[in-house]
Amino acid sequence: MKAIPGRLFILGFALVIACVAAIGFRTLRQAQDRRFAVSLRAEPAANAPDELPLGRSLVVRIEKRTAGRSPQGAWAFLLDGSGGLLADLQPLVPHTLENGKTVEETIFPPLTSPPAGRQIAAVVVRMPKEQEPAMREHITQILTAVRTRRGQLREAFGNLLPTMRRLGGHAELVQGQVPASPTP
Repeated sequence: MKAIPGRLFILGFALVIACVAAIGFRTLRQAQDRRFAVSLRAEPAANAPDELPLGRSLVVRIEKRTAGRSPQGAWAFLLDGSGGLLADLQPLVPHTLENGKTVEETIFPPLTSPPAGRQIAAVVVRMPKEQEPAMREHITQILTAVRTRRGQLREAFGNLLPTMRRLGGHAELVQGQVPASPTP
């Protein structure tokens, strides 16, 4: 076996490292565009940030720097603690807050009765706009299956996330509690 000259080995090694770095950078950049920060809050605000009193509008918002800049569409829907649908898909619309920050948000009407487990979860889905019909169909199938098995919120989102990824998108979940006593 013939020895590899040192300069040739270093050149080959540097080329392999550059290729791995380029692939890693591209993969991380794609993942960064898919991930986003979401929030769920009552309007007007409650005493605690994760409290969602009945009778108040619910605001779902994307607050990451990609808000309003992504080529993909964003939709949100609300689930209760057992994975049941509280409010159907609504598109998130970009706009600028008073402080100049761009966000995407949608406002759901107030709930009139406590949801299962006194828990409200907002699921925000971001994916290519042409996939909306397929997304709606899959969400309906998943939520129907969870309801027939008497599943939980964790099961609903656990089934939803890989399905949305297969369609070229991503989903994020945020949740809050409905207080036992009415909040003034």
